[in-house]
Amino acid sequence: VNADSLILESVDARDQPVAPGRLGEKVLVTSLSNRVLPLIRYEMSDQVEMMTGPCPCGCVLPRIRTVAGREEHILSLPGADGNVVRLIEEYVDALIGPKGEVATYQVIQEAPARLTVNAIGRQGYSWDQVRGALEQGLKECFAKYGVAREAVAIDLRQVEALEPISPGSNKICRFWNRCER
Repeated sequence: VNADSLILESVDARDQPVAPGRLGEKVLVTSLSNRVLPLIRYEMSDQVEMMTGPCPCGCVLPRIRTVAGREEHILSLPGADGNVVRLIEEYVDALIGPKGEVATYQVIQEAPARLTVNAIGRQGYSWDQVRGALEQGLKECFAKYGVAREAVAIDLRQVEALEPISPGSNKICRFWNRCER
């Protein structure tokens, strides 16, 4: 974080500071150098985890360990313990991304317990192989992070291209939550 130019605050839903080492709900940014258009505690839906402890290089400025993405890109699914589990792209991609059968994929949360997964298989693999890899990756991810797998309906779809975020748009988002907040 360039602390000479801005103040970056990782905060909870009530704008209270989140301790380093924990993922905040959003970020508040205050610009220290822009005199034309000052930003004071400008709210962004990005979620970050600030680092704890000193940097090995000796730098004492604030540092970010994880950028989890924007709130609208976080999947909120029913947990096995009855709570809501929040999955960030990094969690899912760590288990599906390495699957050789899958060229690319997109996860869309349509409802609190319903996902659509659009997938493009890698050349040389059948849809059954791609589907199996996706199912295995999601099963591992849900088990690792405590998602109640039996409570989540998943629609796996073979597609030619990933779905844009809105009709007529060219913008593709690999993870997004369409649920009303």
